[in-house]
Amino acid sequence: MGLIIDGTCDVCNNVPEDHRHLFYACTYSTACWQQLHQKLHITLPMDNLVNWFSTARVSKLQKRLIGACHVYLFYLIWKVRNEARIKSYVRRPEALVQMVLRDVKARFLRCNTSKMKQRDELWFQQLLWEVINAKEGIELKSGALECRRHEIFARWLAPPANWLALNIDGASKGNPGPAATEGLVRDSSGQILDAFAERLGERR
Repeated sequence: MGLIIDGTCDVCNNVPEDHRHLFYACTYSTACWQQLHQKLHITLPMDNLVNWFSTARVSKLQKRLIGACHVYLFYLIWKVRNEARIKSYVRRPEALVQMVLRDVKARFLRCNTSKMKQRDELWFQQLLWEVINAKEGIELKSGALECRRHEIFARWLAPPANWLALNIDGASKGNPGPAATEGLVRDSSGQILDAFAERLGERR
């Protein structure tokens, strides 16, 4: 007697699984890499990663962050494969990419203590200001969808020289309920140039 295990890919359910299929050729992993590269604004051949990191004309900081995103996504694809086999659900590719960007950026913000060059700061701000949904979508094999919320770590980044940053926020107590908004304007040195707060009355 022996244990017979189905060798079909648990993520796409189309072809036999091996490491090359799971991480590179599977339609799911291909979608993940394409979306990650689109968010990072890079064109990176997955069959020649080492050569790209050796020859790409980007800064060391950008290479470090891009590399961290790739390592983390490799890990998450493997985790998705195990969840598909054990728990019968698959996270959507866009949710996986959002998780990569969110966690790598949060880790960088907590650990980085050196001042960034202006080019790197502009590049990082572009990533930081990407609209990232705080909900992590999980697509069950039955077709249903669950959502899990995650804490997002963030900090204020100064705008480039000769630019101003406007930060605003608002809230309401109930829906509908009394609402208010507030905001402030700061320059590249962090100095507050103007601020406001206003009651908005009943709002939905």
